[in-house]
Amino acid sequence: MPTLDRANIRSRTVAGAAAGNVTVTGIKKDDKLIMVQQVNAAGASLTTQFSVTADDTINNTGGTVTTGMTLLVLWEVTNTRRGSLGVNRSTGV
Repeated sequence: MPTLDRANIRSRTVAGAAAGNVTVTGIKKDDKLIMVQQVNAAGASLTTQFSVTADDTINNTGGTVTTGMTLLVLWEVTNTRRGSLGVNRSTGV
């Protein structure tokens, strides 16, 4: 796995839902999804089931139903958005 610049990493905990769209405020269609993890006793990784399908939305249609669970979502902001977030592209700050 390539090295990630922590200045470009974002995270949210969100409520699970029926398999399909899950709202993740702040994620954008061209961002790179790093991890989707259940935050409960099982703590299962669901990353391979999800993709970013639209701004503020990840989707796992046909995957695990996460209703009643909390999900931890990590993603990397893409190069195209870093400048607009006030992050210096050369230093990451």
